[in-house]
Amino acid sequence: MISLSRIFKIRIVLSVLMLAAGVLISGCSEDPSSVGSGILPDKISIKEYNSAVDAPVAQSANFSKVLSLNNAGIFLVGRSEGVNATSLIRFDFSVFPYKTDLLNDSLTILSAQVRLTPFYNFGDTASTLPLEVYKVYNNWSSGTITADSAGELVAPRIDRIVSGSREFYDSLYKFKISTDLVKEWLMAASSDTLGYVDNGIMLSSAGNASKIVGFRSFSGDPNIIPSIELILQKPGSYTDTVVYNLLEDIHYVEGAAPSIPAGRLFTRSGTVDFTSLAFDISSVPATASINKATLTLHIDSLNSRWGDEYNDALVAFFMSDSISKTYESITSGKLTRSGWTFSGEVTSIITRMRFQKNNQGFAISPGSQIEGVERFVFYPPTHPDTTLRPVLKIYYSEAE
Repeated sequence: MISLSRIFKIRIVLSVLMLAAGVLISGCSEDPSSVGSGILPDKISIKEYNSAVDAPVAQSANFSKVLSLNNAGIFLVGRSEGVNATSLIRFDFSVFPYKTDLLNDSLTILSAQVRLTPFYNFGDTASTLPLEVYKVYNNWSSGTITADSAGELVAPRIDRIVSGSREFYDSLYKFKISTDLVKEWLMAASSDTLGYVDNGIMLSSAGNASKIVGFRSFSGDPNIIPSIELILQKPGSYTDTVVYNLLEDIHYVEGAAPSIPAGRLFTRSGTVDFTSLAFDISSVPATASINKATLTLHIDSLNSRWGDEYNDALVAFFMSDSISKTYESITSGKLTRSGWTFSGEVTSIITRMRFQKNNQGFAISPGSQIEGVERFVFYPPTHPDTTLRPVLKIYYSEAE
């Protein structure tokens, strides 16, 4: 049952609503200036800011950031285009049912073959990768290793690949490694008291390498995940073939600035290199409402490089501090490719610049910062051909 007091309240609310509607209807039917005056501007104009016209001079620079490559889905090995990629891997021997025979010195390791699935190629793809494998002497973690800290892990450098065992195909790399090294790993997995350690191996390439290969890391497909196949024998008792999968991997990439024409801007995966790009947008009124903003970059096709599998996109980030090279990944815009042009919407970045009154430009990076070693080179704001310069367009509304 509904009380009388509640009915009374409902009637009051309905009365107020009807009164408000009446005022609005009256305002619409009478002189527009008498009701609602000043609520809406007399005229709203849609205008365009074009950096090519409104700010022909922009600031640009290249810079690098040290990023962890721990989350990459591939690990890289090789050299090309002034870039050197090296990987560390180790296998999971936590389940090893031959411990007793191994510790009693009655187990023989007849062979140890590593199998890797290539997924990515960069550089001279027709060449053969001169792969080298080194014992890692010190412990490492995939979350902390860098190019600066990795050098001390493999001294002395002795190639542990068995001579003549390399079999490299388009879909599979196979090679055998020293059984003495594998025995150390198995002893470490079988006993904590004998002083053996398993720090895995480093995969590197000889100085004459002209390609970089990316190998698939973890996968649900047992034919793809990196593995090591062991043939074990206890004389007079058994000969078994067992396979152990990858436990951990990390790669790091070293590379100086590429040899490109002076003034060119570039961004590169792996190392990781960015471009900073800033435009003067002060001509956009502070009271204007931003409807849309787009950024367009023109690629120098002669000096850009990419592999056979890569993320064909760039990302523009909000640069919060151009001195410390700090950017905010939460505010970004994707630039997609069409021919030799990358373009995309950067509305959120421009909106944040204006809201925070902090215009220190964009930080431009590859679509994938940690996988591959792609190099995208594009023309700077000072390029003689004005049609190849970066262009920022802002569409905004302004009351008049």
